[in-house]
Amino acid sequence: GLLRSNKRTLHSALYKIVTQDDELGNTFTSAELALHAEHAQLREEAIRHYIDAARSASTQSALKEARTLLARARQLTSKLKDKTLAGTLELEIVKLLGPVVATLDGTGSEEASKLYQRGVELLHEHPETDRSTGFPLYWGWWFTAPDFQAQRERAELLLADLAGSNNQEVELQALHCRWATAFNT
Repeated sequence: GLLRSNKRTLHSALYKIVTQDDELGNTFTSAELALHAEHAQLREEAIRHYIDAARSASTQSALKEARTLLARARQLTSKLKDKTLAGTLELEIVKLLGPVVATLDGTGSEEASKLYQRGVELLHEHPETDRSTGFPLYWGWWFTAPDFQAQRERAELLLADLAGSNNQEVELQALHCRWATAFNT
């Protein structure tokens, strides 16, 4: 077999050639590009290609494939040296992975709940992120709460975090979360 360093060099050369030539690049799928980038240790590029491949798989209802691709992308974020970039990419991954896991495993699943919890944590860790763009994570976090009391508490935090977002649609949806649990005891 090839030595690891030779293998990395070959993948790196192939990746660079393919991504610099649009015509040639169109013959490769995002998942294939991700694998070449990963083997070339171009982690950020690999993550972005895995995300693109997962987004495509998800729109075609290939949810198990999307889950696998996003899980791999998420694993690679921990290997990035730039922790701010890692957090930004993980946030993007969790936004896509939450609905996939909730669909496959159910909204009451432990993994779905943990993913949405992590998504809200990432939103708080990155205050520069427009919180209204993270509304799907907030909603998933609220929806996967274990009981009505937790949903009420999460609805209040959701409203506080999204206050002044200048996005009336998001603010209305946040109010719907509160209203949906206001009368349950």
